[in-house]
Amino acid sequence: MARFRSEVVIFSILTIIAVVLWFFVPVFGLKSINYEQMITPLGFQILFFESKYLLISPLTILAVIFFIISAVLPLAWRSSRYSLYASTIAAGFGVVMIVNTFIFQQRYLHYYGYSVLPTPNGAFYIFFPSTTYFGLSLYLLVGALGLSVVNSATRARWLSVGRMTLIDKLRSELEKGGIIRGLLTLLTSLGLDYAVVNDTHLKVMDLSLLEEDERNRRLSIFFESNEVIVFSKNSKKVLYQNSEGEIKYYDLEEGIRIALSKILERAVLFNNKQYGGDDNNNKLYN
Repeated sequence: MARFRSEVVIFSILTIIAVVLWFFVPVFGLKSINYEQMITPLGFQILFFESKYLLISPLTILAVIFFIISAVLPLAWRSSRYSLYASTIAAGFGVVMIVNTFIFQQRYLHYYGYSVLPTPNGAFYIFFPSTTYFGLSLYLLVGALGLSVVNSATRARWLSVGRMTLIDKLRSELEKGGIIRGLLTLLTSLGLDYAVVNDTHLKVMDLSLLEEDERNRRLSIFFESNEVIVFSKNSKKVLYQNSEGEIKYYDLEEGIRIALSKILERAVLFNNKQYGGDDNNNKLYN
């Protein structure tokens, strides 16, 4: 089952809640005694005594469509960061449509204190002392746009809660008995050549990485002439033997750090050999 980033899910939920709330709470309202003018998702709703009028506006309808596209797009298109950019653009268009609706309302529906009153035979302006307000839905929609901008700027990686570091992932793999599999993913991404024996012995150039049960005494590390790192399934200690045969024990986290640093050293050596190790090239982009 495909997973979604928490940042994207939060944004999409917030946007959908804001759109749904807009149907119940207008983004903007003008209120007076026995008269009220509201901006709803379908347009302008005017209440006068017991009468109710709806002036359909394409601007608000487009705003709803843009916000729905903004919420759905990063969920449906997860293979590229451009979906985040497109989502931000759509949310931005949604806010622009709402701003244009405000401009229209201030220019044609409420003019110098006079508010429009539609009738079956036409419309006319009446004067009421009135107050204006902004609804919660407007703040949520603007907040959704801001959140979308943050997602685009950080590639939806601003939330650190629940995100495992590489060391945490490898520790988890060791507990499951699969740290070698976790290291294989890293080696593949680095483009390093390696050899695997019985899913417990990983060879990277002159570095050996072993996953052994502490109860298994048939370890061959003492016959190795190169660097060896041994992870034990039943112990929080990691054994490290350097190229001179000296053996040291480290705690699990420090042992994983050493393993990663040794792998990165081999990656640098591999790249230098593959591309000639030109010093001038190494200075680029430093």
